[in-house]
This record gives sequence, C-alpha cells and structure tokens, in this order.
Amino acid sequence: MDTIEELQVHKGGLGNGCLISEQRLRYYREVIDLCHRRIFEDNLDTLWEGDRGKLPAKDALEAKLFHGNTSVVHVIKEGECVGGAILKRILVKAFSRDDSLDVYENPGFAAVAYIEDFATVAGSHTGGDMWRAICRLNVACVACHSVLLPDTVDFWRSRGMVRYDSSKDENCKSFEKDFTLSTFGKVHCLLPDLEQALPASNLPLYVWLRPISRSFEPALDGETAAGWLTAAQKDQADFVIVG
Repeated sequence: MDTIEELQVHKGGLGNGCLISEQRLRYYREVIDLCHRRIFEDNLDTLWEGDRGKLPAKDALEAKLFHGNTSVVHVIKEGECVGGAILKRILVKAFSRDDSLDVYENPGFAAVAYIEDFATVAGSHTGGDMWRAICRLNVACVACHSVLLPDTVDFWRSRGMVRYDSSKDENCKSFEKDFTLSTFGKVHCLLPDLEQALPASNLPLYVWLRPISRSFEPALDGETAAGWLTAAQKDQADFVIVG
C-alpha cells in the first residue's frame, strides 16, 4: 500500500510533469484504469443510461491521487493487476472519555479510512484480501459512499458495513451507540460530524466499525482506542497497520 504525499501545487495528471518512478507510475495507472473500467465503464447502461457523456473521465480519478493523505492499494496476481483502491485518511471531530468526570470532553479526532474507489477484476476473488488489508489500518472506522448496485451493496454488507443517514434520528442514535461500543466506551463521535468531514455525495453512506473484540488495540500513544488522535497528534503519519 502506497501513500501519496500532498502535492497541491501539481497541475495535470500523472503524466504531466509528475516526478515519479516508472514502476510506481505504472501501478497508479493500473489502479486508475481498473477502477474506471469496473466502476464506470462496466456500469454504463445501468447507472448512466448508456450515455457515455455522463461518465466521469479518468482525469477525475487521477486528481484524487493529489489530495493530501491519499493512499493507493495495488494487488498483483501472476503479474497482473487484479485489484485496486484509492483511500483517503480523514479526521473527524470526536471526544475521548474523562474517566475522572465520567464524561466525554477531551477533544480530538477519530481517524477514518474513506474508500474513494474500490475495484477488482471479475472472478479474481481479490476483494476480500483488499478489505482485510484496509481493516488492519489504524483507524476508528472505514466509510464509503456506495453505488446502489446489488452486488456492490451485498459486498459491503457482507463485510459488516452498515448504511447510515444523519437525516434519520434513529440512525444517529444507532451510530453514536455503535461507535462508542466499538471503542470500548473510550471515544464519542456523532454521525453528522462524520458526514460533514467526508466528501459530499448523493450516494448512501456505509460505515464499518471495529468489532468489539478488535477495538481495544495498542495504538498511537499506548493504550487508546484504535484510530484516536489528540489534537497534538493530528498531523502524524497517514496510516499504520495494526493487528
């Protein structure tokens, strides 16, 4: 898994004055090509009514690589790229528990792995391996905005992702409770704050929270909930593999 440093001054795509090794450039382009083909091209009729003019250009996917805190997953089997994903590390406002006062009032951030794009070659059975790698990141949760294709939604649900909508009060209460439980009561986060921190989208939001059995991980400063950062830790390394 590669992490791309923030290159906000760069204009154009990967091949336009971008200083990068040929191998890494090939990896990134393979991920872009795969995601564009599987997410957009293969669903032209289903999602875009056969109108190719509505398809996002590959440049739109490439542009995501130049945002800060972006990582790329590239999977090779038998010399071929069979899986790829673009992830973004996003920090969401959260509060840790002050045990002495029995309240959540210590401000900080919950690290979220946001899946920008995720695709595999049909029949490669690579999605599960990619998902397990993402779940091992030192984050409080994994989130994505998913297209409403039955196979795609079934994949996210089979991995434990739950659909949340901050306009529904019961969803807000459920997320608040589930998030707190997933951190063994150590961190408090609200669904509206999560949605506000993520890229805007008209697609439904799906979130994976750590199973309670895996939530209490040695993390950034000893014994804290996985994915919790204090204000002072906000700018440290993007992703850390845990577990």
